[in-house]
Amino acid sequence: MDTAAKTKNQMSRECLWCGKVFYFHVSRKDTAKYCLRTCKDTAQNGQKAWNQGLTKEDYAKRPKKVLVLVNKCLNCGMPVKNKFCNHSCQKIYQNKQRKGKTYTEIYGEKKALEVQQKMSAGIAKTAAETHFTRRGAMIAGNQKRGKTYENFYGVDRANQIKEDIRSSLANFRQTPEGLEVRKRASDRGVYLALSGKEFTNTKKGYFEEIYFGSSLEKEFLCQVLRITGSLKNIERNRTKVISKGSGFKKTVPDYLVKDDSGKELAFVEVKGDHLLKRSSVYEKALALYVHGREHNILTGYFTYNTLKVFKKLQGNPEPRRLNSLLSYTALELYNYVVSRKVQRLSVEDEETNKTLKNVTLGSDIPNDPLPYIEMEGEIVRYPMKVGECI
Repeated sequence: MDTAAKTKNQMSRECLWCGKVFYFHVSRKDTAKYCLRTCKDTAQNGQKAWNQGLTKEDYAKRPKKVLVLVNKCLNCGMPVKNKFCNHSCQKIYQNKQRKGKTYTEIYGEKKALEVQQKMSAGIAKTAAETHFTRRGAMIAGNQKRGKTYENFYGVDRANQIKEDIRSSLANFRQTPEGLEVRKRASDRGVYLALSGKEFTNTKKGYFEEIYFGSSLEKEFLCQVLRITGSLKNIERNRTKVISKGSGFKKTVPDYLVKDDSGKELAFVEVKGDHLLKRSSVYEKALALYVHGREHNILTGYFTYNTLKVFKKLQGNPEPRRLNSLLSYTALELYNYVVSRKVQRLSVEDEETNKTLKNVTLGSDIPNDPLPYIEMEGEIVRYPMKVGECI
């Protein structure tokens, strides 16, 4: 067999059919037999196929390859295929090996010079931006790295610095550039809310083909289905945005409730308890509440408190309609707005709070313009076993 080759990664041999010398990559040294596909087909013409006459049951199952971990992670000692079990162990090991060594000892002279030049350029840029000298910027950076304002300046000075930062940001927010930044952030938040792509670590998915963005939202859908027997009037909000005054703050209700003809009847927002403590959530809740009053549409909040109320309805022999459940969410929103408004009571809005707090609710149910929605199988006298509930 001729092993001469055109390049160092090639070999050559004679074709088993025509005898012509052909070249192939060294990786095919055990399988290369023919120079062309036609030579292979001609040589194998008339031979019996290896699986001729065999049925599906006759095929021998290939044994699974067992991965034998013969090495140990250089950092933690766990069995691994190569050197490390993950990138974290690799970084920890490398940091241990580099501790106390110079760049020249780690990278070599040529690579160390490149690294030092890049670091020098970065320090020079920081010095130009902060008006420090290059040496001063490096020293200041090393001193502050890993420390809080309190550690570095003391409590009093740290509080003053934080207050100056807050004041500076407040002034920036009122500039044309700041207003444009706030507008872009608001538009992006609205887009994420409408698309269901909020960057939150929550459970997401579909329940009866309706999207939910958290486990509490899934509970809302589950309970409505269990009590009313249908979700045909509930849909995920993909278009409606409610503004708070003329500013950038907006709220996007999670779910829309429509009648059988497609008319919008109610908005329902699902909120966890940890979010209700935020002042921004209160402002959006107030905007949702006012929007409902002004447009004669029911608006409500579904919280863990509302969930407890819904769960108590299980087994109740009274007929339950969808707008009865929506009334509980409206009452939850009303109570939240009133309680938060009372907490924020101040001299300048005292009269406004009194007016809001004195609104009366007949039989603890808001004055609801929503007519009864006629639904097939809507009346439920006993718990239903429909859908998968949490």
